[in-house]
Amino acid sequence: MRDSLQAHQRALRSASAHRFPAALALAGILAGCSDHSLPLALAGSGAQTTAASFVADAAIGQGTHAYPLSAIVGEGKGHVNITPEASQEGFSVEVQVSLQWTEPNADFLLTRSVDFVPDGVCTGTTFTPLPLPNPGPLELLRTSPAGSGAKHASFAFQPPPPAPFEDGKQFDVHWEIRTANGSTVLRSPCITVTVR
Repeated sequence: MRDSLQAHQRALRSASAHRFPAALALAGILAGCSDHSLPLALAGSGAQTTAASFVADAAIGQGTHAYPLSAIVGEGKGHVNITPEASQEGFSVEVQVSLQWTEPNADFLLTRSVDFVPDGVCTGTTFTPLPLPNPGPLELLRTSPAGSGAKHASFAFQPPPPAPFEDGKQFDVHWEIRTANGSTVLRSPCITVTVR
C-alpha cells in the first residue's frame, strides 16, 4: 500500500513537472504576440483556457491586450483585446472578445463605457453596445452549448473624429459583455487607450 502511494505521488510530481514548463513556454511564446487572436487560439478545452488565463494574467498592464473579463452577474470569464488602428484617418479600433464557462447558447452584447479623464479609474456607468452611435445591427457574441465563444468587431469614427478621439488623445474605457436580459454580465478592468 505504501509503495503504491509513493508511486502515485512520484507520478503526480512528474506530471506536474512536465505540465508547468509546457504552460510556461506557451505563455512566453504567446505573451510576446502583438496579434489580437490570443483568446481565440486558446478558447477550447479546459487545459487550453487555463493556459490562456495564465498568459492573460501575465500580460495585464502591457498595452491593451488580454484584459480579463470577470463575472459580476452569473458565471464565466474571458478576455478582451482593444487595438487602436492607425491605418486610416479618424478613430478606429479592433475589438476581440473571448468567453468561457458562461451561459450556453446565449447572445452577448459587446458594450463599453468611456471616461474622458484618462487616470485609470473608470467612472462611467452607462454602457453603450457596439456599433452605436454608428448605424447597423448590434454586435453579438453567440456562445456554444459549452458556454464559450469569441467575437471580433471593428468600430470607427470617420474623419473628422469627435474632439476626444483625435490622434494622441487618451481615454479610459471598461467593457461589459452581457446578455440582453442581464442574466450574465462580465466586466473588464479600466483600460487606458491612446488614439492613433
